[in-house]
Amino acid sequence: MLKELKKSPEPLQRQIILRFGLSIVFSILLVALLISTSDIYIILPIAGTVVFLSVNTVLLIYHTLNKKYIIISGICTAVNVARLKKKPKTVQIAVGEQTIAILLSNRRRAVTVGSQIELYVLSSSPIYEKDGMQMLYTYLALSVTSSQSKH
Repeated sequence: MLKELKKSPEPLQRQIILRFGLSIVFSILLVALLISTSDIYIILPIAGTVVFLSVNTVLLIYHTLNKKYIIISGICTAVNVARLKKKPKTVQIAVGEQTIAILLSNRRRAVTVGSQIELYVLSSSPIYEKDGMQMLYTYLALSVTSSQSKH
């Protein structure tokens, strides 16, 4: 299984490691809280987070190993920022003759117009029509290559 995971795309590997690491950290926190306190109102949210992260990681590994994802790659044509925080909220990418708008889940990404974007999406993810373009609200992983690094 590890050999097959090592053959998977690098952005998906990073997401698996990140989610697995978070589930380990919250599991350690849960054990520490179980030892130190018996307050159920403190333990329950941490236990719920551990379960959520663990299931999320297992599902991501399952989808990655069974190749139940598609890769959408294109050039960023527009970046919409949030009004107050000035962080990227959505990006638009040109894929062939289509324009796809993507709601970013990690808004700290340095996405600029002209960047090459690879988006890893579940093959069953819905794509909605909004204002004449396709809108995508969920994705597994995102890879951004800045336009300056191309030679």
